[in-house]
Amino acid sequence: MPTSTLPPSTALTVVELGEQITKYEPFRDAIRRYLTDRPTPERFGNYWKQIDSGDLAAMVEMSEEMEAKNARIYALASRRRQSITELDWDIEPPPEDEVRGNAKSAEQVADFVRSSLRALRSFPCSLEHLATGITSGISVVELVWSKGLLADTIDVPGDRLNMVPWEDADVRIMHDNDWIGTPATPVKFVVFSPTQRSWNRTRVVLPRAASYLFLAEHYAISDWLAFCELCGMPWRIAKAPDAGSDEVKKQLEKAFKRMTADGYLVLPTGVEVELLEASRAAQPFGDLMAMVHDEMSILYLGQTMTTDVADRGALATAKVHKEVAASINASDRRQLDRVLREQLVRPMVEMKYPRQDVPVPYLKFETKDEVNVEAARLEIDRMKAAREFGVRLDDDWMMKALEVQGEVVEPKPQVSEDEPAPPE
Repeated sequence: MPTSTLPPSTALTVVELGEQITKYEPFRDAIRRYLTDRPTPERFGNYWKQIDSGDLAAMVEMSEEMEAKNARIYALASRRRQSITELDWDIEPPPEDEVRGNAKSAEQVADFVRSSLRALRSFPCSLEHLATGITSGISVVELVWSKGLLADTIDVPGDRLNMVPWEDADVRIMHDNDWIGTPATPVKFVVFSPTQRSWNRTRVVLPRAASYLFLAEHYAISDWLAFCELCGMPWRIAKAPDAGSDEVKKQLEKAFKRMTADGYLVLPTGVEVELLEASRAAQPFGDLMAMVHDEMSILYLGQTMTTDVADRGALATAKVHKEVAASINASDRRQLDRVLREQLVRPMVEMKYPRQDVPVPYLKFETKDEVNVEAARLEIDRMKAAREFGVRLDDDWMMKALEVQGEVVEPKPQVSEDEPAPPE
Protein backbone atom coordinates (compact mmCIF):
# COMPACT_ATOMS: atom_id res chain seq x y z
CA MET A 1 0.00 0.00 0.00
CA PRO A 2 1.45 3.41 -0.85
CA THR A 3 2.41 5.86 1.86
CA SER A 4 0.38 8.77 0.51
CA THR A 5 -1.00 9.72 3.93
CA LEU A 6 2.30 9.36 5.78
CA PRO A 7 4.96 11.97 6.44
CA PRO A 8 8.16 11.86 4.38
CA SER A 9 10.17 10.75 7.46
CA THR A 10 9.03 7.13 7.23
CA ALA A 11 9.14 4.52 4.50
CA LEU A 12 6.84 2.05 6.25
CA THR A 13 3.44 1.27 4.80
CA VAL A 14 0.14 1.75 6.59
CA VAL A 15 -0.18 -2.01 7.04
CA GLU A 16 3.26 -2.29 8.62
CA LEU A 17 2.60 0.62 10.97
CA GLY A 18 -0.69 -0.94 12.10
CA GLU A 19 0.75 -4.43 12.60
CA GLN A 20 1.73 -5.48 16.11
CA ILE A 21 5.08 -7.22 15.86
CA THR A 22 5.73 -7.87 19.56
CA LYS A 23 3.53 -10.73 20.75
CA TYR A 24 3.97 -13.37 23.44
CA GLU A 25 5.74 -16.43 22.09
CA PRO A 26 5.91 -19.35 24.57
CA PHE A 27 8.92 -21.01 22.97
CA ARG A 28 10.96 -17.80 23.15
CA ASP A 29 9.58 -15.93 26.17
CA ALA A 30 9.13 -18.86 28.58
CA ILE A 31 12.77 -19.98 28.32
CA ARG A 32 15.38 -18.04 30.29
CA ARG A 33 19.16 -18.29 30.10
CA TYR A 34 20.01 -17.38 33.77
CA LEU A 35 23.36 -15.89 32.90
CA THR A 36 24.35 -14.98 36.47
CA ASP A 37 24.17 -18.52 37.86
CA ARG A 38 27.60 -19.70 39.08
CA PRO A 39 29.22 -16.35 38.26
CA THR A 40 32.95 -16.15 37.58
CA PRO A 41 35.13 -13.40 36.12
CA GLU A 42 35.74 -15.52 33.03
CA ARG A 43 32.01 -16.08 32.46
CA PHE A 44 31.17 -12.41 32.85
CA GLY A 45 34.03 -11.39 30.58
CA ASN A 46 32.79 -13.74 27.87
CA TYR A 47 29.23 -12.48 28.30
CA TRP A 48 30.27 -8.88 27.70
CA LYS A 49 32.25 -9.84 24.62
CA GLN A 50 29.12 -11.62 23.40
CA ILE A 51 27.06 -8.51 24.17
CA ASP A 52 29.48 -6.28 22.29
CA SER A 53 29.02 -8.60 19.33
CA GLY A 54 25.32 -7.77 19.22
CA ASP A 55 23.55 -9.81 21.92
CA LEU A 56 21.59 -6.93 23.46
CA ALA A 57 19.22 -9.43 25.08
CA ALA A 58 22.06 -10.73 27.26
CA MET A 59 22.74 -7.22 28.58
CA VAL A 60 19.12 -6.71 29.64
CA GLU A 61 18.84 -10.23 31.04
CA MET A 62 21.97 -9.76 33.16
CA SER A 63 20.61 -6.48 34.48
CA GLU A 64 17.27 -8.06 35.41
CA GLU A 65 18.91 -11.04 37.10
CA MET A 66 21.28 -8.87 39.15
CA GLU A 67 18.32 -6.86 40.42
CA ALA A 68 16.43 -10.06 41.22
CA LYS A 69 19.32 -11.59 43.18
CA ASN A 70 20.88 -8.56 44.89
CA ALA A 71 18.73 -6.51 47.27
CA ARG A 72 21.11 -3.55 47.14
CA ILE A 73 21.11 -3.34 43.35
CA TYR A 74 17.33 -3.75 43.27
CA ALA A 75 16.80 -0.87 45.72
CA LEU A 76 19.27 1.47 43.98
CA ALA A 77 18.02 0.73 40.47
CA SER A 78 14.39 1.15 41.57
CA ARG A 79 15.21 4.48 43.24
CA ARG A 80 16.97 5.72 40.10
CA ARG A 81 13.97 4.88 37.93
CA GLN A 82 11.30 5.97 40.41
CA SER A 83 12.81 9.42 40.66
CA ILE A 84 11.46 9.88 37.12
CA THR A 85 8.37 7.65 36.96
CA GLU A 86 6.90 9.15 40.12
CA LEU A 87 6.76 12.57 38.43
CA ASP A 88 3.77 13.88 36.53
CA TRP A 89 4.24 14.77 32.88
CA ASP A 90 2.66 17.25 30.53
CA ILE A 91 2.84 18.36 26.90
CA GLU A 92 4.09 21.92 26.49
CA PRO A 93 4.11 24.03 23.30
CA PRO A 94 7.56 25.05 22.06
CA PRO A 95 8.89 28.51 23.01
CA GLU A 96 7.96 31.55 20.94
CA ASP A 97 11.21 31.62 18.98
CA GLU A 98 10.37 28.11 17.63
CA VAL A 99 6.70 28.84 16.98
CA ARG A 100 7.43 31.70 14.58
CA GLY A 101 4.24 33.60 15.42
CA ASN A 102 1.92 30.59 15.11
CA ALA A 103 1.05 30.39 18.81
CA LYS A 104 -2.52 29.23 18.26
CA SER A 105 -1.39 26.31 16.14
CA ALA A 106 1.22 25.37 18.76
CA GLU A 107 -1.44 25.22 21.49
CA GLN A 108 -3.74 23.14 19.29
CA VAL A 109 -0.99 20.64 18.48
CA ALA A 110 -0.01 20.39 22.16
CA ASP A 111 -3.63 19.78 23.14
CA PHE A 112 -3.93 17.05 20.51
CA VAL A 113 -0.80 15.22 21.68
CA ARG A 114 -1.73 15.60 25.35
CA SER A 115 -5.25 14.25 24.93
CA SER A 116 -4.04 11.39 22.71
CA LEU A 117 -1.41 10.19 25.16
CA ARG A 118 -3.64 10.51 28.21
CA ALA A 119 -6.30 8.47 26.42
CA LEU A 120 -3.85 5.57 25.93
CA ARG A 121 -4.16 3.16 28.86
CA SER A 122 -0.86 1.53 27.94
CA PHE A 123 1.21 4.72 27.90
CA PRO A 124 1.92 4.98 31.69
CA CYS A 125 3.26 1.41 31.67
CA SER A 126 5.34 2.18 28.58
CA LEU A 127 6.87 5.19 30.34
CA GLU A 128 7.94 2.94 33.22
CA HIS A 129 9.29 0.41 30.73
CA LEU A 130 11.33 3.06 28.92
CA ALA A 131 12.76 4.19 32.26
CA THR A 132 14.27 0.73 32.74
CA GLY A 133 16.69 1.64 29.95
CA ILE A 134 18.50 3.87 32.46
CA THR A 135 19.59 0.86 34.53
CA SER A 136 19.61 -1.86 31.85
CA GLY A 137 21.30 0.12 29.08
CA ILE A 138 18.44 0.00 26.57
CA SER A 139 14.64 -0.22 26.39
CA VAL A 140 12.30 -0.34 23.41
CA VAL A 141 8.58 0.37 22.96
CA GLU A 142 6.60 -0.53 19.85
CA LEU A 143 4.07 1.95 18.45
CA VAL A 144 0.89 0.66 16.81
CA TRP A 145 -0.93 3.11 14.52
CA SER A 146 -4.47 3.19 13.18
CA LYS A 147 -5.62 5.67 10.52
CA GLY A 148 -2.76 8.03 11.24
CA LEU A 149 -3.32 8.05 15.03
CA LEU A 150 -1.39 6.30 17.78
CA ALA A 151 -3.59 3.37 18.84
CA ASP A 152 -1.39 1.47 21.30
CA THR A 153 2.08 1.14 22.80
CA ILE A 154 3.65 -2.30 23.33
CA ASP A 155 6.55 -2.86 25.71
CA VAL A 156 9.24 -4.92 23.96
CA PRO A 157 10.84 -7.49 26.31
CA GLY A 158 14.58 -7.12 26.68
CA ASP A 159 15.24 -10.70 25.60
CA ARG A 160 13.88 -9.82 22.12
CA LEU A 161 16.62 -7.29 21.35
CA ASN A 162 19.47 -7.99 18.97
CA MET A 163 22.05 -6.24 16.78
CA VAL A 164 24.09 -7.15 13.74
CA PRO A 165 27.07 -4.78 14.21
CA TRP A 166 28.97 -6.03 11.15
CA GLU A 167 26.08 -4.82 8.97
CA ASP A 168 24.64 -1.74 10.74
CA ALA A 169 24.08 -0.15 14.15
CA ASP A 170 20.31 -0.65 14.20
CA VAL A 171 18.54 -2.33 17.08
CA ARG A 172 16.51 -5.33 15.92
CA ILE A 173 13.43 -7.02 17.38
CA MET A 174 13.42 -10.82 17.25
CA HIS A 175 9.99 -12.40 16.68
CA ASP A 176 8.39 -15.55 15.28
CA ASN A 177 11.12 -17.45 13.43
CA ASP A 178 13.19 -14.36 12.71
CA TRP A 179 16.25 -14.80 14.92
CA ILE A 180 18.08 -11.90 13.28
CA GLY A 181 15.20 -9.53 13.96
CA THR A 182 13.25 -6.71 12.37
CA PRO A 183 15.01 -3.33 12.50
CA ALA A 184 13.56 -0.98 15.13
CA THR A 185 12.81 1.72 12.57
CA PRO A 186 11.69 5.22 13.58
CA VAL A 187 7.93 5.89 13.79
CA LYS A 188 7.38 2.19 14.51
CA PHE A 189 9.62 1.93 17.60
CA VAL A 190 10.92 4.15 20.40
CA VAL A 191 14.49 3.18 21.35
CA PHE A 192 15.91 4.62 24.58
CA SER A 193 19.65 4.03 24.92
CA PRO A 194 20.82 6.71 27.40
CA THR A 195 24.54 5.86 27.50
CA GLN A 196 25.07 5.25 23.80
CA ARG A 197 28.49 6.29 22.49
CA SER A 198 28.25 7.10 18.79
CA TRP A 199 27.05 3.83 17.21
CA ASN A 200 28.00 1.67 20.19
CA ARG A 201 25.20 0.92 22.63
CA THR A 202 27.00 -1.55 24.92
CA ARG A 203 30.55 -0.36 25.53
CA VAL A 204 29.89 2.08 28.41
CA VAL A 205 26.69 1.05 30.18
CA LEU A 206 25.65 0.87 33.80
CA PRO A 207 25.06 -2.94 33.86
CA ARG A 208 28.67 -3.57 32.80
CA ALA A 209 30.08 -1.81 35.85
CA ALA A 210 27.34 -3.23 38.09
CA SER A 211 28.10 -6.79 36.99
CA TYR A 212 31.62 -6.73 38.44
CA LEU A 213 30.39 -5.23 41.72
CA PHE A 214 27.74 -7.97 41.76
CA LEU A 215 30.54 -10.49 41.24
CA ALA A 216 32.64 -9.03 44.08
CA GLU A 217 29.72 -9.11 46.52
CA HIS A 218 28.85 -12.65 45.46
CA TYR A 219 32.33 -13.89 46.39
CA ALA A 220 32.40 -11.82 49.59
CA ILE A 221 29.12 -13.31 50.80
CA SER A 222 30.13 -16.85 49.75
CA ASP A 223 33.45 -16.63 51.60
CA TRP A 224 31.82 -15.03 54.62
CA LEU A 225 29.20 -17.79 54.84
CA ALA A 226 31.89 -20.45 54.49
CA PHE A 227 33.88 -18.76 57.25
CA CYS A 228 30.84 -18.64 59.54
CA GLU A 229 30.08 -22.28 58.88
CA LEU A 230 33.65 -23.34 59.55
CA CYS A 231 34.55 -21.02 62.42
CA GLY A 232 31.23 -19.86 63.81
CA MET A 233 30.86 -22.94 66.02
CA PRO A 234 33.72 -24.04 68.32
CA TRP A 235 35.57 -27.24 67.52
CA ARG A 236 34.87 -30.07 69.99
CA ILE A 237 37.91 -32.17 70.83
CA ALA A 238 37.80 -35.23 73.11
CA LYS A 239 40.86 -36.69 74.86
CA ALA A 240 40.38 -40.28 76.00
CA PRO A 241 42.94 -42.62 77.57
CA ASP A 242 41.81 -45.47 75.36
CA ALA A 243 41.49 -43.76 71.98
CA GLY A 244 41.45 -47.04 70.13
CA SER A 245 38.30 -48.38 71.73
CA ASP A 246 35.45 -48.51 69.21
CA GLU A 247 32.89 -48.33 71.98
CA VAL A 248 34.36 -45.07 73.36
CA LYS A 249 34.46 -43.59 69.86
CA LYS A 250 30.80 -44.40 69.28
CA GLN A 251 29.80 -42.87 72.62
CA LEU A 252 31.78 -39.70 71.88
CA GLU A 253 30.36 -39.36 68.39
CA LYS A 254 26.81 -39.78 69.68
CA ALA A 255 27.40 -37.30 72.49
CA PHE A 256 28.91 -34.66 70.20
CA LYS A 257 26.00 -34.92 67.79
CA ARG A 258 23.55 -34.33 70.64
CA MET A 259 25.67 -31.55 72.08
CA THR A 260 24.66 -28.96 69.43
CA ALA A 261 21.00 -29.33 70.39
CA ASP A 262 21.07 -30.30 74.07
CA GLY A 263 24.11 -28.34 75.16
CA TYR A 264 25.45 -31.01 77.58
CA LEU A 265 27.53 -34.19 77.44
CA VAL A 266 27.60 -37.51 79.27
CA LEU A 267 31.03 -39.07 78.76
CA PRO A 268 32.90 -42.12 80.05
CA THR A 269 35.28 -41.73 82.99
CA GLY A 270 38.67 -40.31 82.05
CA VAL A 271 37.49 -38.47 78.91
CA GLU A 272 38.31 -34.76 78.70
CA VAL A 273 36.53 -32.35 76.33
CA GLU A 274 38.11 -29.19 74.96
CA LEU A 275 36.33 -26.50 72.87
CA LEU A 276 38.48 -24.53 70.45
CA GLU A 277 36.81 -21.26 69.44
CA ALA A 278 37.78 -19.13 66.46
CA SER A 279 39.27 -15.71 67.02
CA ARG A 280 36.76 -12.85 67.25
CA ALA A 281 39.09 -10.40 65.55
CA ALA A 282 37.63 -8.33 62.70
CA GLN A 283 37.39 -10.12 59.37
CA PRO A 284 37.80 -8.46 55.95
CA PHE A 285 34.42 -9.59 54.62
CA GLY A 286 32.39 -6.81 56.23
CA ASP A 287 34.80 -4.13 55.01
CA LEU A 288 34.68 -5.56 51.49
CA MET A 289 30.87 -5.60 51.54
CA ALA A 290 30.76 -1.99 52.76
CA MET A 291 33.14 -0.92 49.99
CA VAL A 292 31.06 -2.69 47.33
CA HIS A 293 27.86 -1.10 48.67
CA ASP A 294 29.42 2.36 48.53
CA GLU A 295 30.57 1.77 44.96
CA MET A 296 27.07 0.61 44.00
CA SER A 297 25.52 3.72 45.50
CA ILE A 298 27.97 5.94 43.63
CA LEU A 299 27.36 4.03 40.41
CA TYR A 300 23.57 4.29 40.51
CA LEU A 301 22.98 7.52 42.44
CA GLY A 302 26.30 9.36 42.22
CA GLN A 303 26.65 9.60 46.01
CA THR A 304 26.24 7.59 49.22
CA MET A 305 24.57 9.75 51.84
CA THR A 306 21.00 9.25 50.61
CA THR A 307 21.44 5.51 51.22
CA ASP A 308 23.97 5.24 54.08
CA VAL A 309 24.47 8.05 56.56
CA ALA A 310 26.69 6.25 59.08
CA ASP A 311 29.27 8.64 60.56
CA ARG A 312 29.75 10.72 57.40
CA GLY A 313 27.31 13.33 58.32
CA ALA A 314 27.99 17.01 58.04
CA LEU A 315 25.03 19.05 56.86
CA ALA A 316 27.07 20.68 54.09
CA THR A 317 28.22 17.28 52.84
CA ALA A 318 24.65 15.99 52.86
CA LYS A 319 23.55 18.98 50.77
CA VAL A 320 26.31 18.35 48.24
CA HIS A 321 25.33 14.68 47.94
CA LYS A 322 21.69 15.65 47.52
CA GLU A 323 22.62 18.10 44.76
CA VAL A 324 24.55 15.34 42.97
CA ALA A 325 21.49 13.06 43.07
CA ALA A 326 19.31 15.91 41.77
CA SER A 327 21.77 16.57 38.94
CA ILE A 328 21.70 12.92 37.84
CA ASN A 329 17.91 12.91 37.97
CA ALA A 330 17.75 16.08 35.85
CA SER A 331 20.07 14.48 33.29
CA ASP A 332 17.88 11.35 33.11
CA ARG A 333 14.78 13.50 32.61
CA ARG A 334 16.38 15.52 29.82
CA GLN A 335 17.46 12.40 27.95
CA LEU A 336 14.05 10.77 28.24
CA ASP A 337 12.31 14.05 27.31
CA ARG A 338 14.45 14.34 24.18
CA VAL A 339 13.86 10.74 23.09
CA LEU A 340 10.10 10.96 23.64
CA ARG A 341 9.84 14.23 21.70
CA GLU A 342 11.79 12.99 18.68
CA GLN A 343 10.63 9.38 18.55
CA LEU A 344 7.07 9.65 19.86
CA VAL A 345 5.64 13.18 19.82
CA ARG A 346 7.13 14.19 16.47
CA PRO A 347 5.74 11.12 14.62
CA MET A 348 2.33 11.76 16.20
CA VAL A 349 2.36 15.33 14.88
CA GLU A 350 3.63 14.33 11.43
CA MET A 351 1.00 11.61 11.12
CA LYS A 352 -1.79 13.96 12.20
CA TYR A 353 -0.61 16.92 10.10
CA PRO A 354 1.21 15.36 7.11
CA ARG A 355 3.41 17.69 5.08
CA GLN A 356 2.48 20.67 7.25
CA ASP A 357 4.98 22.89 8.99
CA VAL A 358 3.50 22.75 12.49
CA PRO A 359 5.47 23.20 15.73
CA VAL A 360 6.33 20.02 17.61
CA PRO A 361 5.58 20.27 21.36
CA TYR A 362 7.71 18.95 24.21
CA LEU A 363 6.93 16.21 26.71
CA LYS A 364 8.14 17.47 30.08
CA PHE A 365 8.30 15.76 33.46
CA GLU A 366 7.05 18.17 36.09
CA THR A 367 9.16 18.79 39.17
CA LYS A 368 8.32 20.57 42.38
CA ASP A 369 10.90 22.84 43.92
CA GLU A 370 11.87 21.79 47.41
CA VAL A 371 10.52 24.11 50.08
CA ASN A 372 13.28 26.06 51.81
CA VAL A 373 11.97 26.32 55.36
CA GLU A 374 14.58 28.83 56.50
CA ALA A 375 13.92 31.12 53.53
CA ALA A 376 10.16 30.93 54.11
CA ARG A 377 10.57 31.78 57.79
CA LEU A 378 12.79 34.75 56.90
CA GLU A 379 10.19 35.99 54.41
CA ILE A 380 7.46 35.89 57.06
CA ASP A 381 9.68 37.78 59.53
CA ARG A 382 10.27 40.45 56.92
CA MET A 383 6.52 40.81 56.34
CA LYS A 384 5.91 41.19 60.07
CA ALA A 385 8.62 43.84 60.39
CA ALA A 386 7.22 45.75 57.41
CA ARG A 387 3.73 45.76 58.93
CA GLU A 388 5.12 46.97 62.27
CA PHE A 389 6.77 49.91 60.49
CA GLY A 390 3.46 50.75 58.86
CA VAL A 391 4.35 49.59 55.35
CA ARG A 392 1.32 48.74 53.27
CA LEU A 393 1.98 45.37 51.56
CA ASP A 394 0.31 44.39 48.34
CA ASP A 395 -2.29 41.75 49.19
CA ASP A 396 -1.79 39.70 46.02
CA TRP A 397 1.98 39.64 46.48
CA MET A 398 1.62 38.62 50.12
CA MET A 399 -0.80 35.81 49.30
CA LYS A 400 1.53 34.51 46.60
CA ALA A 401 4.57 34.70 48.89
CA LEU A 402 2.76 32.78 51.63
CA GLU A 403 1.30 30.31 49.09
CA VAL A 404 -2.17 30.58 50.63
CA GLN A 405 -5.63 31.30 49.31
CA GLY A 406 -8.35 33.31 50.99
CA GLU A 407 -9.59 36.82 51.65
CA VAL A 408 -7.45 39.48 53.31
CA VAL A 409 -9.27 41.04 56.27
CA GLU A 410 -8.17 43.64 58.81
CA PRO A 411 -7.12 42.07 62.11
CA LYS A 412 -9.32 42.85 65.11
CA PRO A 413 -7.74 45.22 67.67
CA GLN A 414 -6.42 43.47 70.76
CA VAL A 415 -8.28 44.41 73.96
CA SER A 416 -6.68 44.39 77.38
CA GLU A 417 -8.39 42.40 80.12
CA ASP A 418 -8.68 45.60 82.25
CA GLU A 419 -10.47 47.57 79.53
CA PRO A 420 -14.06 46.89 78.53
CA ALA A 421 -14.57 45.49 75.07
CA PRO A 422 -15.79 48.01 72.47
CA PRO A 423 -19.45 47.68 71.54
CA GLU A 424 -20.11 45.72 68.41
